[in-house]
Amino acid sequence: MHVRKEIAIAILVVLITIIIVAIMEVVAKQPLSNDDLKQQLTNLESFSTETLLILDQYSQDKLSFIYVENQVEQIDKSVNDFYSLIESKPIPDVQQKNVDAIEKLVAQYAMQLKQIESTNGDKGKLTEIHQIVEQLHQQFTESENQYG
Repeated sequence: MHVRKEIAIAILVVLITIIIVAIMEVVAKQPLSNDDLKQQLTNLESFSTETLLILDQYSQDKLSFIYVENQVEQIDKSVNDFYSLIESKPIPDVQQKNVDAIEKLVAQYAMQLKQIESTNGDKGKLTEIHQIVEQLHQQFTESENQYG
């Protein structure tokens, strides 16, 4: 009796797994939508806000540079999610121009994140990066509003 119950549970687990895999495949094959782009831009806008806050706090000697580096590294990993989304979904021809423009902004932002790490805490260099990130933040917000 106990063996039958275990077999039934195993079959149920296999069926659920098959259903989940099938759903994931269907979702992955769906083309990149405006909602996908808007969500990524919302994420990027949030990350850039966080970056600006971290740089402000560091400039006021409220954070150590080690903390700044660790936070920037985490943000950089999250920014890479944008590339994962692009690679995982087909991009319709009508979306390619939008994706290219956003991808360019993402690349510029990722470059600034790398620049932060290479400053070794130089506040002058970080001030320059802050200005660039602020401009990118504005561009993320403007781009996000296009998809609203």
